[in-house]
Amino acid sequence: MRRLLLLTVALMLLLPTDPLLSRERSSGVIISNSVDLPAAQKLKEFLESQGYGVEIRGPEEFWDLVSGGVNPIFILGGPDAYEGIGEITRQFLTEKEIERLRSWRGFGNFYIRIMNNVEVIILAGNTREETSQIVEAFRDIEILEELFKKRDRRRVNPFLQRETPQIVMSYTWQFRGETFHVDVSIPESLIQYYRDRDHNIPHEEWYVLASDPLDDVVISTLVRQLTDLARDAGYTSEESMLEFAIRFVQALPYSQDVATTGFDEYPRFPVETLVDAGGDCEDTSILMATLLMELGYDVVLFLLPGHVAVGVALEDCSGFYIEYEGKKYYYLETTGYGWNIGELPPPLQQYGKPMFTVLHPVYVPVSLPVISKVLVVSIESESGVIVDAVVIVENLGSKEAVVNVSAGFKGAGVLIIHTENSGNFTVLPGEACTISITLKWPEVIKHRWIAIRLLSEGKKVDEIFANF
Repeated sequence: MRRLLLLTVALMLLLPTDPLLSRERSSGVIISNSVDLPAAQKLKEFLESQGYGVEIRGPEEFWDLVSGGVNPIFILGGPDAYEGIGEITRQFLTEKEIERLRSWRGFGNFYIRIMNNVEVIILAGNTREETSQIVEAFRDIEILEELFKKRDRRRVNPFLQRETPQIVMSYTWQFRGETFHVDVSIPESLIQYYRDRDHNIPHEEWYVLASDPLDDVVISTLVRQLTDLARDAGYTSEESMLEFAIRFVQALPYSQDVATTGFDEYPRFPVETLVDAGGDCEDTSILMATLLMELGYDVVLFLLPGHVAVGVALEDCSGFYIEYEGKKYYYLETTGYGWNIGELPPPLQQYGKPMFTVLHPVYVPVSLPVISKVLVVSIESESGVIVDAVVIVENLGSKEAVVNVSAGFKGAGVLIIHTENSGNFTVLPGEACTISITLKWPEVIKHRWIAIRLLSEGKKVDEIFANF
């Protein structure tokens, strides 16, 4: 009698869901030949017991089902399965995966692939017996909700939910003769996410840094802390609370990009400016604009030759302003302490109003792919240990994201070895896709850590280390 597959599941990261948020569960399909029909029936009974509707269809219907957008589709059988199953399976598996299924006795595995935004789950073994066993083992993998649920979901920032160290930044500044302190806690994973983002952004698009949604919780928390401090100190008028927030940013030290980053130009996201405790004119202006927008003000960025500042739309104000789309935006300097709204520094008074370019933080479609959940599954067979990384990629942005996932074992230092790649796939705005990557554990490695990286346009945008 063959040894049963030993399957171990480790849930590494879960994006929280609201139990009160109703989800429409979709129907899926099981593709099976006549030989594996008993296993298909068992899988159907299990899925239906969990509340998921499925039908069993023959392999000749597979491509029509993909074209029709049926999602998900389960396929039972490996690369040499009868009645056309093998021909389908081979199109989704790598040469290594095919070779293992053919030559490893007692081996079975599952593979999650994406085609035309349809998730295809292949359950296959070295023989029909192992295929049946992997169907049984698949029940223990907590992935059904991700595969079946309606794709549009309530968005939750995964960086704020991960078990990651927090960086606590402390700030001190003066306001009307008093000293104030505030501590801001920022997840290291969120900081690294912004460090990895593309900073080669044209000047005329810098406003996108002031409206990035993934820092919303950090910014709103900071603004709440500032307003609470101001109120507790007796500064309750709208004017004094606005000035209080302005002095917080103006107190941050000025530093040139080349000195702090090595780049001549490095526009920072607001979280980066907070972590670096300062920056140059565009950095503090972007942070100022972000905080003032959270306070409810209409703001713009002013772009001048060699300088960036903020414009605040106010009705009862005096001083220098630029009229834009029927509103007066009063100048606000961010690189020195004590500048009031409407005060134009003397070196800038040589420029006439036509020299001011107005950048309005308007809505711009962007893709924001992130890793929202990871499952690590290890399968022991007579021929070795296979590690499956099941990765759920979610697009929190408003523009489709073309991404790929790589996984490998953590080596010495930053080295990642024995890596495999998913290839490119598309995640639509507000949707999530599930994909799996299969690795063979090299026994020479004593630890059991893998690195999972999400890449978009050839650049790393997210990374998680998982233990199995």
